Amino acid sequence: MEDLVARRKVLKANLTRLKKKVIEEAPTEWDIDTICLHEEHIDELRKEFKNLYDEIFLTVRKHRKNLINGIMMKLMIVVMK
Repeated sequence: MEDLVARRKVLKANLTRLKKKVIEEAPTEWDIDTICLHEEHIDELRKEFKNLYDEIFLTVRKHRKNLINGIMMKLMIVVMK
């Protein structure tokens, strides 16, 4: 899970850098190439965030399932005694 949190921090930093760059360039007129470049970068970051959060939810689900299974096993042992 720690590696997922680290990846999130990197993605967030990348997004913040892009946001600052766009804000700094806002007063200037952009050509179509610059707009397409920013659009591609934003789309890549969006996909990376989606994949990351899918992995986080999957990890949490697996952890929760393992935790519940462990509790159920302990309850069964107590009941069978």
